[in-house]
Amino acid sequence: LRYLRKPKVTLLANELDSLASCLVKAGKTDEALAKYGEAVALLQEGGFGKNLELAKRVVVIGSLLNTMARYEEALGRLEEGWAIYLLNTGEFPHTLAVARLYEEIGDVKCTLGSTSAAIEDYHSAIDVFKRSGNVDEDLVIQKVVRKISDLVDP
Repeated sequence: LRYLRKPKVTLLANELDSLASCLVKAGKTDEALAKYGEAVALLQEGGFGKNLELAKRVVVIGSLLNTMARYEEALGRLEEGWAIYLLNTGEFPHTLAVARLYEEIGDVKCTLGSTSAAIEDYHSAIDVFKRSGNVDEDLVIQKVVRKISDLVDP
């Protein structure tokens, strides 16, 4: 693997991602999870370090674990992905992906019973959604505010 050039490693990782995506669509989530894991391992072994390519794939694994109701594992992967984003984008990234990541971390924490931590993540999601300049930000923010309201006033 260390003899492969980085573009080839990226191509192989992208192929694994495509295969994993097809497996998800076919309902084969365990197999998909394994393929996404292979893509992450390939990037790590290929000397890519903790870059955004790795962060995206780690977050996808976390999201998939979340859909599989493996919440503790999902939270670990989502927070790992967030930490990698933070290393690469600085303290205040303004992307929709990061806002959605905050929201999903909040959802998982809520499911695990960490209500106050979930509310903090939802507030962070709202802040990032506002800074992102997204056309649909009001609808998204309203959805997240409803989640907070449901937690505060069930």
